[in-house]
Amino acid sequence: MSGVKLGKTYTIKMASKLSGLSELVIRSWESRYNAVSPERSESNRRLYSENDIGKLMTLKKLTEYGHRIGSIASLSDPELKELLLKSSMRLKKDEEPEKDQESEIFNNILNQCIESIRNYDSHGFEQLLSDSFRQHNYIKLIDKLILPLMKKIGDFWSQGILRISHEHFTSSIVKKFLNNLVNGYNIPESAPHLVVTTPQGQYHEVGALIGSVLASSDGWKITYLGPSLPAEEIAGVVDQINPKAVFLSLVYPFDDTSLIQQLKTLRAYIGNIKPIIVNGNAVENYLEVLAEINALAVADSMQFRNVLNDIRNLSRVS
Repeated sequence: MSGVKLGKTYTIKMASKLSGLSELVIRSWESRYNAVSPERSESNRRLYSENDIGKLMTLKKLTEYGHRIGSIASLSDPELKELLLKSSMRLKKDEEPEKDQESEIFNNILNQCIESIRNYDSHGFEQLLSDSFRQHNYIKLIDKLILPLMKKIGDFWSQGILRISHEHFTSSIVKKFLNNLVNGYNIPESAPHLVVTTPQGQYHEVGALIGSVLASSDGWKITYLGPSLPAEEIAGVVDQINPKAVFLSLVYPFDDTSLIQQLKTLRAYIGNIKPIIVNGNAVENYLEVLAEINALAVADSMQFRNVLNDIRNLSRVS
């Protein structure tokens, strides 16, 4: 995660472990492309800063997206972050759903959910969610049922097929279901802490709750603040409990100029070290400001969990 500074230096062995790159690759990128310029100890051993490791991690992810190291190694940190944001969002758009048996199963469940929603059948809808959770792991449940369902309901509402009351009905039951999942994990007090919310003006909170479920399942302690919280209030919580990171869900609206200032204000209040993770349908519309504040955009559940793991690894060696 480029831009994270913890004021420490690490040997190439530790840099390799944290970045996921082999020592050979690190040396090659350093000598051939000047990707990083580590300091040297008195015994001439390489010493890598948090910035060096963060840049290596960013470069690794970009090469996995298909970018050639020779064409990106000389880019500045802001340029790399913006490229990473765009690449992750593009990957999400380009992915085609698999037409396998499992997809057909989830598509069938989704259609049953929509029928329950159409009839305001809360018991039937809740039973479908509960049965799906017992039969499938939580990541598949979120990626293949809950997220597609929320998108479908939103599309049907905008097309006039369903009423706004159907959207509210769906959200209330899904939020209840996700809250129960979060509360079902027994997280120790010593676990890394994550603050979860949506910025002021962002009232859709299902994405934030999904983030809470994923983080809880990976052993993170969650402080959930609900939707539409001003930057000053988020920063106040961060200052008081000192979490490892902040997760924000950005869903709608897509063109809120006040959100840009809210994000800048949050970064100014909590400083440059604390990671800000963002996800949601509106992320692509705010890429410029997200790159400016060194936010980490995640396109899916797997990326989100990988970023949390990166943060946790950096914290363990700090």
